[in-house]
Amino acid sequence: MKARLYIAALHFNKNSYRDQAVNKNGEPIYSISYPKGRKGAGIPKEVKVQQTYILMEEVVKVRLEWGSYRNSRSNREAAMRNYPAPIADSYPHVPKTELVERHICRFNIKCRLSIN
Repeated sequence: MKARLYIAALHFNKNSYRDQAVNKNGEPIYSISYPKGRKGAGIPKEVKVQQTYILMEEVVKVRLEWGSYRNSRSNREAAMRNYPAPIADSYPHVPKTELVERHICRFNIKCRLSIN
């Protein structure tokens, strides 16, 4: 279920900013909609280009190659172990309490005066 949810979200994001379709002459294509709220007045709506199903094609390829979600996930996790550590890990980490104290002190005049 989690994998299906992820694929649905990625598919929506991939296809949410599609371009407007054009005809053979290069003119944009519109369709007419008649919503009840306009009491019969027509509204032109842009016709978008066809959706892409690249993600579904990739899912089918992975399914055929690895057989199951569990196998493909364990393979991905094994491959992830070969990547270098994130850049953020190379910097010293300041404790959360100190960061909060600095933030509060930054906006508090009394706190700034006591530090100087």
